[in-house]
This record gives sequence, structure tokens and C-alpha cells, in this order.
Amino acid sequence: MDRTGGKRLPADNTLVNQYFHLIPKRDVLVALIFCQVAFIALREQNVTAESAATKPCKKIDRVERFKGRERTMWMLSDDERVVTKAEWNCLRIGLASLCDFIAEDQDGQSDFATTGVQVFDRLTGSQKLAILANTCEALRFPNVPAPQLNAVNEGTIAALLQSFWQQLVIELDMCDDFDDEDYPLLECRRTLLCAFEDEEDPDTLAMLPYEDESDSEMWHDLFALFESRFLDDTDYELAALLDAPAEKSQEVKAILGIDEDYFISIAPDPNERQMLKVSQKLAILLDLPCPDDDGMFPAIYDRFSGLNVGPCTVQQISEWSNHRWIQVTSLASPSWDCEYDVWQANFMDAMLAADPTDEDESPQRNAQREQRRQAALDSLGRRPEF
Repeated sequence: MDRTGGKRLPADNTLVNQYFHLIPKRDVLVALIFCQVAFIALREQNVTAESAATKPCKKIDRVERFKGRERTMWMLSDDERVVTKAEWNCLRIGLASLCDFIAEDQDGQSDFATTGVQVFDRLTGSQKLAILANTCEALRFPNVPAPQLNAVNEGTIAALLQSFWQQLVIELDMCDDFDDEDYPLLECRRTLLCAFEDEEDPDTLAMLPYEDESDSEMWHDLFALFESRFLDDTDYELAALLDAPAEKSQEVKAILGIDEDYFISIAPDPNERQMLKVSQKLAILLDLPCPDDDGMFPAIYDRFSGLNVGPCTVQQISEWSNHRWIQVTSLASPSWDCEYDVWQANFMDAMLAADPTDEDESPQRNAQREQRRQAALDSLGRRPEF
């Protein structure tokens, strides 16, 4: 056995030589690019000299399969489909974390939303949010046409996955210091395991850890399997080929089977109005209150208890729009006093039974209303989950 561990590396005039004869003698940047190309090719393809000439170009094959027609769903590694609910729960954790960091970056002019995926990290905050919204919509909903494969949207998926992995690592780091046996810190690990609940491969089943396993290597192995469902290569890492001479970069793309337009697609750069649409998409994806087309959050104001209540659906607002104790309102942010179901369970009956004479604006009535509001807020304060 040789130093390659028994794996044959390409000989003369094979894959490695095809890369390295392209390296310009005096161009260090381009040299580094082609070294990276060679490394990725050996790492991922691991082909012999004989198979290198006959192995089909997978990415071009995937692009050609759908050329000339609109794809209705994303091309995952096993099929053209949207993600399952269990898979989406993993991605949603990554999406929520990324959106929070991007918002912090935009508020504080910082750079926390770094994932290690260069093609994604170099985007502006607005571009990141827009490409996340568009990509996740295509992954989640079968009625949203999937975009063409390119470095930006594949890099966005990679960033999304890395964000989830970062949250899982944080969970592992914190689990030793989290002593509450009734509420163990297991969300990310449980969510990842659920993504394998329909797994049938015996080798994969054998490597599934227990949910309270704290060995990061075991979880990383499982995460790598999960990641492979979405990305079958790391071509998006080679975006620096854009800086190489056109003739050289085209030859490398041909060798790797990368479509001509793969690296030149541009991420959307939304204006203020378009960012509202992006916010609406992300709110739906994350199951958060969704702003209306004016950027406001519809709510109702219970004048008897003195509470802003939301989020409210159009139907709920319609039901209460003519009630004497209810005022339909809109808030600039989702900062209501309590959620609709909490209000319905705890405060609605008292409002319905209220004496109509309580509506007058006398100082005494206003004082009573303020007391009721304070009592309501105090009761909500004893329910930290709200």
C-alpha cells in the first residue's frame, strides 16, 4: 500500500496534470485557485486515470435534464422535490439564526453573519435576506419554481446548513452546563435525528447517536450525511475563478463539468419596497407574524382590559371590527401585550360581560380601566412563555 492509502491517483495527462499545467508561472492568485480546484477534484471525485475520461459531468447532466422547461421543485441529491417537514425543521433553525445575525449586522454595522461560505458572506445584508427568502421558498413550497443552479444559491444552501451546524455545536458546548433534567438542551440534536426517522439504510441507522450524545464527531458525521442531500459538490467555493483569465477558467469549468453561467449569476439587491416582500416571505417561512403590505402588523385593542392583542388574522379582525370594546389597529412591530389565543382564553369573557356604562371617559372609569390593564399585565407576567 502506498501513501495514498491504496487509492490510485491520476497518472500522466490525467486530472491533476490537467489542472496544474494551467497554472500561470507568475500569477500567485490564479495558482492558488487551481490548487484548490485540484484538491476539490481529488477529494470529491477520487477517480482513476481510466474513469476520469468516461465519468459523466454530474452538474452539467443535472442542468441539461431540466434545460428548456421550468423546474417546479429543487433538485436534491435523491430526487426533484421539496424538503420534508423534518428536513425543513433543521433548515429553519439555521435560517432563524442567520436572520438574527444579519439583523444585528444591519443595526450595528457589524459582521456577525459569517458562515465561512465566501460566495454568501460577501453579500450585503439585504442581499443575504433576499437570496435566503427566495432559496428557502423554493426548497419549502412545491408551487414556487426552483431557480437555476448557480454558485450564489448553492452557496446560500451551504450557508444555511452551516448556520444549523453552528447552532448544534453551541448546543453541544452548553449541554454540560445545562442542569435542568426536565428540560434538557436537545432541540438541534432531536431535530437532526428526526430528519432520519424514515431512514432505511442499515449503515446509516447504525451510526445514529442517542439524542443526548455529546460527542461532536458523531453528530458531525450525521450532519455530513444530511448536508449531502442538498449539495453533491462544493463548486460554489470556486467563485474566485471569476478572477482568473477567461481561457483558463473555462477549461477548468469544462473539466469539472460546471455550467458556463454557474459563477456569473448575481444575487438580488432589493430596494425598500422589495425588502418588505422579503420580510413577508421570511415571516411565513419562520412561522412568525407577517407584516401587511404597508409594513404594519394588524392587531386589535381591547379597550376594556387595555391590551393590544395580536397577531390577528383578517377573519379575527372582521369578527370584532364592530364591537364596542374593540378597536382595530396596526402596530409598527409585533409588540402586542398578548397573543390572540391567550386573550381569548383569559380576557375575552370579562370584556363581553362588561357593563356598557364603563365606556364613558370619566376620570373614575379611566382609573378603573388602568387598574384592569395593570392586573392583566401582571397576570401575563406570571406566564413567561407568553
